[in-house]
Amino acid sequence: MRVVVVDDQSSQRDGRVPWLSWVPGVEPVGMDFEQAMALREAWANIDVVVLDGHDRRSARRRHEAASRAGMSEPLPDHDRYIGARIAQSIRTYSPPETTRIVLISAHARDSDLRARRIAQSGVDYVFEHYEVDHDATTFVRAVLEPWALSPRDSPIDWKAQGYAREPDVAAAIRTVEESPAGSMLLSDGTHRTHPEHEWAVRSLRQRLQLLISPRLESTSGPRHPRAPRKSWYSEQLRQALGLDLPRDPEHPS
Repeated sequence: MRVVVVDDQSSQRDGRVPWLSWVPGVEPVGMDFEQAMALREAWANIDVVVLDGHDRRSARRRHEAASRAGMSEPLPDHDRYIGARIAQSIRTYSPPETTRIVLISAHARDSDLRARRIAQSGVDYVFEHYEVDHDATTFVRAVLEPWALSPRDSPIDWKAQGYAREPDVAAAIRTVEESPAGSMLLSDGTHRTHPEHEWAVRSLRQRLQLLISPRLESTSGPRHPRAPRKSWYSEQLRQALGLDLPRDPEHPS
């Protein structure tokens, strides 16, 4: 069985790979996110992926890792929950019947939108660190027999959370990344400093309203309820992309 352990922290890879190497018939290898993204078609030859979610590395360290992996450009700095992006890339080349994806992350369930993104990315099983990382036996079982340990998460009541329906987080992220106003929305910047993007911002908000639909309460009187402000969409997308999570400081050298 070929297993790949993907994590931005070498200490995690160096701890998990030996645990798996002790199991007869298991051939584990560790990779960072950039090496995993560069694997492409070779994912069809992998049986199990143990995937981290949150990438807290500085932009400089990401650039260095991309160069080592032979990537033409680094992973997007606006995406700090890069594990979901890696999972989506894996599914481009290998279906669940071929490659099982087990995500282990401390931030997989602390945001409903992030959880929705993980589900859409093609991840098969999700664990918190405290559930599987406390000893080698539990970790190995979570990788090789995840169905025996996987918690039964209750379905999210999206209407109770203030949404009109289940959000399409993956499509919303694609829409933001394709828009010339995407970076402005993620930073909640004002179009007054970039007046050329005013109409792009309006178009982006209209498209996002179809993908992440807030439940608009009816009001008395002739006025119709207004769609959320740009800052609301900024907050939603920042959660899905992990921009609300801690990150390592940048160092000049």
